[in-house]
Order: sequence, then C-alpha cells, then structure tokens
Amino acid sequence: MRFAPAMPRLISSQQNMAEWQEQLQAAAESDRDAIMKRLIFVEVTKSLVPATVAAARQKEKGAALKEAFAAVGVKAPGNGTLGGWLDAI
Repeated sequence: MRFAPAMPRLISSQQNMAEWQEQLQAAAESDRDAIMKRLIFVEVTKSLVPATVAAARQKEKGAALKEAFAAVGVKAPGNGTLGGWLDAI
C-alpha cells in the first residue's frame, strides 16, 4: 500500500500496542521510530452504533448477499438463512 505525501491515514487493527511493536521489530529502527511516533492506540470497549441500527444493517447485508448469490446461480440450501447461503459458497 502506498500513500501520497502528507496524505492523512486511518488504519484499523485488532492488534494492541504490544502486538504492533512486536511486528515492527523486523523494521529498521529509524522506520520503527517514525511509525510509532505517528500512531495513536485507541481501544473501543463498546459499540458506538446503536443496536437497532446494527441489526438493520445486518439484515440489509444478508439480503444483498442473497441477491448477489442468486445472480450467479447459487441456491440457498436448507431454510435459506444467511448461514445457509454462506455455507453454499
């Protein structure tokens, strides 16, 4: 991945600070220092999206997947639930 000079970047990861530091051990010290001074570590402890919005989005995503699979001829096994669609891939 390449970024343009001075381009803002937001990278999301499931790794914590210690895991990042461990992974960066293979990098040159000057590169590692440059990376670490530009990182902000934030731990999200609860969802910022209301449960009703998240549930509606999941339902919408499931419908879109079903439509996409149907468009390429994948048939829903069993009761046609999202899990069944994903198992059919």
